[in-house]
Amino acid sequence: TKIKASYICASTTGVGRIMKIFGTTASELIAFSPIPVFIVPKNYRIKPLKSIFFASDFKNFTEELRHIQKFSIPVKADIEVYHYDYQVHLDIGANKFQRIARNNKSESIKFHYKKLDDTKSIISHMEKDIRKSKLSLIVLFTKQNQNWFNRLFLSSLSAELSFDTKKPMLIFKKHLI
Repeated sequence: TKIKASYICASTTGVGRIMKIFGTTASELIAFSPIPVFIVPKNYRIKPLKSIFFASDFKNFTEELRHIQKFSIPVKADIEVYHYDYQVHLDIGANKFQRIARNNKSESIKFHYKKLDDTKSIISHMEKDIRKSKLSLIVLFTKQNQNWFNRLFLSSLSAELSFDTKKPMLIFKKHLI
């Protein structure tokens, strides 16, 4: 039977090392679902959607922002766009960030350009910003259909964050050009 769902919702309980290796239902949905997946932590208590944390690599940014705005605009939620860059000393990344921020900044969309410390993972940088912000939802776009080796040893940021999230997440399939 085919269900024409707009979203899939799954709960996560947090996992140990072994389950991170073998995966969870939530991580499998993130890896393979063509439908956006909401991941809700086990002990999460419903709160109004006020602020969205959106980590972007700025590839397909306009299309990704459109997906987020489909549900952010009706509930008047702000979008906090975070872009992480290991090479902030190169003007190319900063210029692209400034151009995108200038073209899309509004009262409800704010941009944060973050220099990465190359001794720490991007996940640790994101977790720090997530803890500091007063966000209601984390939104990420993820590459799917990776081979088993990549899924085992190079898990996606989305799957990695979903293992121990304290905030709900919404994961979209990344459309590659």
